Amino acid sequence: MTAYEIAHKVPSRAEVNAMLVTAPIGIRRLSDRLTALEHPSGNMLVSHGPDGVLVVDCYSDAMQSLVDKAIRSFTTAPYRYAVPTHFHYDHAGGAALFAGGGAAVVGVPQTRHRMAAPHRAGHMGVEQEAYPAVALPTLTYGDALTLDLNGESVGLRSFVAHTDTDSVVHFAEADVIHTGDIFVNMEGVPTYPFVDTAAGASTLGVLAAVEHALTLCTTSTLVFPGHGPQTTSQHLAWYGDLLRTAHESVADRLAAGDPKPAIVAAATEILRSFPLENPLIEDWLFISDVVDSLQVADQLLPAR
Repeated sequence: MTAYEIAHKVPSRAEVNAMLVTAPIGIRRLSDRLTALEHPSGNMLVSHGPDGVLVVDCYSDAMQSLVDKAIRSFTTAPYRYAVPTHFHYDHAGGAALFAGGGAAVVGVPQTRHRMAAPHRAGHMGVEQEAYPAVALPTLTYGDALTLDLNGESVGLRSFVAHTDTDSVVHFAEADVIHTGDIFVNMEGVPTYPFVDTAAGASTLGVLAAVEHALTLCTTSTLVFPGHGPQTTSQHLAWYGDLLRTAHESVADRLAAGDPKPAIVAAATEILRSFPLENPLIEDWLFISDVVDSLQVADQLLPAR
């Protein structure tokens, strides 16, 4: 077991699914052709119109019938694209629903690799089985991809961040961004950034992804996190400041020769400007991941 699992009771996937299917899915129209599905498990964005349906995130496989019913309550357009923001089951589990309806599942090549095999997430230890073949991505991209449909340019940008399969999705005309789990905003459950260390994750990548997302933001951008209610670019900027401050402080301490245990022990001091009460991911665990990411990257920080 990981240190995190020892300190916390992490629910199994079956326990999580049992809770998820009892909660209703909220439906919120953002524009004539863009709708948000909001649920305790996360957020989906649905582009719908004459060119078909594109979904960002797919929820868990246990929710497929609920998701299909929710989408069919406001559009009969055929499924065309499904874009899981990463391969974890609560974001890609329902991909089979859309693929079975004719959609191309979209991701980076590593998404297909990860989905084709069982996985046990780092820190939290949540296990997932290999996905059925129908759910695997059939449209893969490298650094970036733009999908044009329903009068909207949908921009995808890939990062090795929360996992090595992350996509940040930007609806340019609607001024809406879906961050996936590079950013979470769970009400009543504050947390420092979580990276899946068993899936090639990097806190440096989270920093790069958040700072990229901020370049796309206006003062009125709607930001949909991987979990939790829609928020603002100002909140995302606060999160970016947290990430930048943590990495700069840790990099300075590494350059001064401080060992990892001493840096981790100073986590509360490093994050003193960003205090969180009883966070899901504690400050020490986040700073430990920052140390590891910087050491792998030879302490190089991306330029502002």
